Amino acid sequence: MTLHTLFPIKQPRKKAPYFTAAFAAVGSLACQSAFAKPEIIYTDRAPLVLAIGAIHTDLLNPTVNSDESATGGFLDASGYLTKRGEGTQYLLDYDANLRQWYGSDIPDGAVFYENEPTEFDLRVRGLARLFITDRWQIDAEAQHYQADEEYGTGLSRLRKNVVKQDRITINSGSVNATYGTDVLQRYVTLSGGFRERSYADNNPYAPRFDTFETLAGVEVGYSLTPATQFIASFNTTQYDFDDPQLEDSEVYKLVLGVSWQASAASTIRAVVGGFHREFDVQDSRSSFLWDALYQWKPNARFTLVADTSREATATQNELSSDSVESEAGLLATYRYSVRWHSDLRARYTLVEYDDLNDFRNLTEVTAGAGLTFSFSSFQSMTVRYDFKSVSTKDDFIDYNQNQVSLDWQYAF
Repeated sequence: MTLHTLFPIKQPRKKAPYFTAAFAAVGSLACQSAFAKPEIIYTDRAPLVLAIGAIHTDLLNPTVNSDESATGGFLDASGYLTKRGEGTQYLLDYDANLRQWYGSDIPDGAVFYENEPTEFDLRVRGLARLFITDRWQIDAEAQHYQADEEYGTGLSRLRKNVVKQDRITINSGSVNATYGTDVLQRYVTLSGGFRERSYADNNPYAPRFDTFETLAGVEVGYSLTPATQFIASFNTTQYDFDDPQLEDSEVYKLVLGVSWQASAASTIRAVVGGFHREFDVQDSRSSFLWDALYQWKPNARFTLVADTSREATATQNELSSDSVESEAGLLATYRYSVRWHSDLRARYTLVEYDDLNDFRNLTEVTAGAGLTFSFSSFQSMTVRYDFKSVSTKDDFIDYNQNQVSLDWQYAF
């Protein structure tokens, strides 16, 4: 929804929670980035974090009609590296996830079914910042992302009998020019970039959704007081599908937002606006969108975050040329002591497909709980339980999924 962060690809989280990625760790990503101004480059992040663990799910592949439980092991590596030069800053961050599943049976009648898949995800991002003058700075960013999409997510979200996971690759690049004497107080950012999305031919439908996107926009931010900030942004995205049967389109978005530090314990952030999608042949479509977050931290032990959003997305189904995704979520964290802390999460998602009947809209409910023990400031162990329920009104999609996991993490 914001412009200086042109590519709102949700960063891949550790694969330990099989569907915990449906939760937002601290609320909606778009709403937070809307008030981040040019990205802050931190200097105290760990260059390498390793995690290893085990996981069990009672339903590995919800697209097939079977109770297909499986157990897996995973290994994650992530890191954040920075370097500062004369008038320049550099950032490299990465996240790699490897998981192997075991013990899953092959459903009756399934042919070429991948019942014990190996999943590998990789994200690598580089950012170079050049301070041209005391008022102008330019960010050049490039990112590579590839992932094995879990069954029942991505392209297989509204499909049945998917026998192999879809593999997605996204390459993107952007250049953002920001003007402002103090970007923490007021700024103007001009942005331009691209995103190329491609799928392996693991399933015959997947390559149809190969897409090239061209993006451009402008954003203005202004701080009325240290506790109150305003933004206004406009951007456009051109979607070009390789498959001529999927219609190209261009989306225009305009949003206004405010961030208010209501008290020492609470923060409110909200952006509201609308979008307009024009197709080459079909009639154009318009609707409203929003992204809001409320955070309450009454003391050092407890934090509560509530967020909600509505966003237009490109199609991931050949029967629909457009979709709108609405979400609402809660996250509560509590620190019992220096070593023990826990979290509770819940999220509701509604995906509306414009060209499909209302009964095919998809509803997703997720909930989970985690307990973490910290051996030290750089070493911890977490046990989690997660639940997921997905359905459509006509019961074409209707399943529940349970998962437990245990992981150990070490930061270097």
